[in-house]
Amino acid sequence: MTGEKTGGEVRVRTWQVYAWQASLVFLVAAVICLVAGILVLVWVSTEFGPDKKPEDGWWDDSAKMAITFTVVVVVSLVMFLLTQATLAMEGIKR
Repeated sequence: MTGEKTGGEVRVRTWQVYAWQASLVFLVAAVICLVAGILVLVWVSTEFGPDKKPEDGWWDDSAKMAITFTVVVVVSLVMFLLTQATLAMEGIKR
């Protein structure tokens, strides 16, 4: 159940590693779905707001907020990917 003992060290089985990592995968998937849903809701509000008339244009405070939020999401995503890349490169050097 705990793995194989070889020369005094325990090697875990592959399914154990998958089980340990599953919670992290589900957490990342939930965060991605959350951010994607918020992006959709923010951009839909630029066209169909609660006080918007059909003849009004889409460029108003809601559109400015949507663009600001999208820029923040993109910058955060780029920073996250760069951080992960540097961690991966550091792991390769060892």
